[in-house]
Parts: sequence; structure tokens; C-alpha cells
Amino acid sequence: MTHAVDAVAAATMKFSDLRVFPRLVSLRLLEAGIARRAGQLDDALHAVTEGLRLVESQESVLQNAETRETFRHSTASFYREGARAWIEKGDPARALAQMERQHFRGTPLAVGDHTLPANTAGVVFLVEPDAVYRWTVSHVGLTFDKVDINYEELQRETASIRASGSREHPQESTRSSHLAQRLFGDALINAAGITRIIVVPDGPLRGLPFASLRMPNGLVLVERFELAIAASLSAYSGNERAVPGANAHVSVFAAPANEEYGLPILPATLGEGRAIAELYGVPLHTGRDATAEHFLKSLMTDDVVHFSGHAIVDPHAQWRDHLVLTPSPGSPTGLLYQSDLLTQHLRARVVVLAGCSTAGGFAEMSPNPTSLAGTLVAAGVKWVIGTLWPIDDAESRRIFTDIHRALSNGADPVSAVREVQRAAASDPAKSSLWAALVVVVG
Repeated sequence: MTHAVDAVAAATMKFSDLRVFPRLVSLRLLEAGIARRAGQLDDALHAVTEGLRLVESQESVLQNAETRETFRHSTASFYREGARAWIEKGDPARALAQMERQHFRGTPLAVGDHTLPANTAGVVFLVEPDAVYRWTVSHVGLTFDKVDINYEELQRETASIRASGSREHPQESTRSSHLAQRLFGDALINAAGITRIIVVPDGPLRGLPFASLRMPNGLVLVERFELAIAASLSAYSGNERAVPGANAHVSVFAAPANEEYGLPILPATLGEGRAIAELYGVPLHTGRDATAEHFLKSLMTDDVVHFSGHAIVDPHAQWRDHLVLTPSPGSPTGLLYQSDLLTQHLRARVVVLAGCSTAGGFAEMSPNPTSLAGTLVAAGVKWVIGTLWPIDDAESRRIFTDIHRALSNGADPVSAVREVQRAAASDPAKSSLWAALVVVVG
């Protein structure tokens, strides 16, 4: 095996001279994997370091945001390989730093330096075919564990819980409780003073409704904790300052008119939009006024933006996911794709996407899948409230209006969503839509 590593390293140097970048990156990754599996961890880490130096130097010259994000996705395996090597070398802190580096190019979170608020814990997962790892970070330090579950079981459990939503049979309740204990551990579930958990999910966990997981005491997780999803803890750690104030500029878009697309207007979304616009005392953008151009401009100028309408998710090509708005001269189709969002620098601090699967429309096997909500965060939005699966627009009015009522009263998005979820979870007569809600932070 050592000879194989040497041969790959020699070939890498040859391609380096020829400046064949794609082959060079692939060979560096192959070199790292072979070395790690052979137990040559220093060689593996050297290959990862050299590969990432090339990857990040190339990324720095990419001007187009969509190209840059696609490039990051294609090189995600480097960061995972580096994390695995540091884990096997017995240094989970540096393994976590490697994971954070994949999504955050600034100064990474320094574990134990009180960067996270005292009431907040971060849980980072790495889901590999042969193992599931968990880092738990708080203001007091870092713990690292291998989770007692394999990939196939995790995939089955997640699919089952998603299928049941919030309405469980007794068997599903037991399964949910067992999964919550394994994913978070009794130490975190019972931790004194921790009231908020920021989850950095991976693999099948990206589609798991964490809020509806049941704890051993019978309560669902959101009754005990505020919950949010992040691409990295480093990005979240500075986000407490991003909550809109009383003088926030708000735009509300609902029931766009797009007959050319062939989808009917959702009548209930019009009532939802009116209720939310009235709450803030702002005009409602609807029908011919709810154009893609106008919506995109609001994302670049306003503090809070709400969308109620059709969201289309393509399970085979995530970059084709889009929002359906009204056509205009600047956007003849009225369709706003993920790629359109990534080319902009957005200043909106809170975006609410009251459409189907706006935070869950991704392929879990992709190295770095991104939902519409995740794309907005990557483009600069601080908080996005979305949904993990298709929702009934007739049921969504009360829940999304209640979320905005909490926001308008000064709650941050994580607290606002938790307030609504907790109330709905305690009343079986209420809609099960609450389980699909998720806050994505960046």
C-alpha cells in the first residue's frame, strides 16, 4: 500500500507541472484516501493540506457566485477526508475545524472561547457509510462521540419519522425517542442551562424533523429546546446581532400570477399574505405585482421578506429548484432559480418561504446538498424559515401569521418558530405542519 501512495504522489507532482488542475485535485484526494486506509495518517493529512491549498486558491479567483458554490460542492470530499484523518489520529478538535472549513472561510469557531452564548450548544454530524460521528460544542468545551447507528439504519429511521410527520403511532414514538437519545445523548438532553441547539446535519439527517423527535419524558425536542439548522457553527456564532429591530423594512409576496407556468393560484396564500401584510402595516405584493424582479430587489434592500406560493423542487437536479413568481420584462418566465439567487449579494436578514419543501428539497447523497433556504443563506441572508416537505396552503395561514406576530414583537426567528411549534405540538387538534418547519441560519 505504501508503494501505491508513493506512485500516486509521484503522478500528482507530474500533473502539477502540467497544471492539469482537475486531475491534480482528483489524485490528491485519491492519495489522501489510500494513505488514510493504510494507516499513514501524516501522509494523508499532507495530501489533504496540499489539495485544499489548490482548491481554495482556485476558488478565490472564481468571480461568479454560482460557479464558486458549485466548485465548493465538487470538492467537499476533501474536507471530509481530512476530518476522517484527524479523527483516526485522535484529534477531534482539528477534525471539527476541518468540517467547519468546508462551509466557512473566515476565522473558525474556537472551541471553549465563549463564542457561542452560554445557553447554546452546537451539534455537528459527519455521516459516513461506515460510521456516524458527533461533535457537541458549548461555551464550556467540546465532546466527541461515535454515534451508535449505521448509515442504513439512520436512513430508515429518518424516512419513517418524516413519513409520520408529527402524528405518531406508539411504535413510531418509541423509535423517535430512541433516535433522539442516540443522536444527542442524555448529557445534552438533560444539560442544565442549555435552551438552544444549533444542528449541523449531514447525510439523511438533512431531512430529519429534529423538532418532532420525542424525548424519553414524552415531550418532543422543541418543547425543551429552540432548534435551528446551520451549515457551520462558525457562521452562526456571530449571528446574534442580525435580528431585525422595530424599524425593519418588510415586504410580503403572496399568490403570484403565472398562468404560463400552468400552476393554479393558491387561494389560501392570498389570505395568508393579507394577514401578514396587515400585521406589519405594509402593502401586499400579489398577482401581477408579485414579480420575480420585485422579489429579488426586496431580498437586496429589505430586512424581512415573506413568500407564499409555489416552490418547485427537482430531486434530480437541485440547482433547478425555484420559486414561481409573476413574469415581467426583466424575468419573462417569473421563475426564480437557486442559480439566480447565488449571483446576488442579499442583505435581507429574515426570509420566510411558505412553500413546499423550501428547506428540504435536496438529494441526501450529494456531498453538499443545498435547499432553497440554504441557497439564500449562502447568498447572504442570515435567517431563513422554510419547510422540510410539501405543505397544505390551507393550513399554513395561522402558523405563518403567528410566526410573524412573534417576529414583529421582537423575537428572533429561532425563538419565534419554537414558540409556534411548541404551542402546536401540545395540541393534537392543531395542524401537523409545525413538524415541517425549520430555521436555517448562516
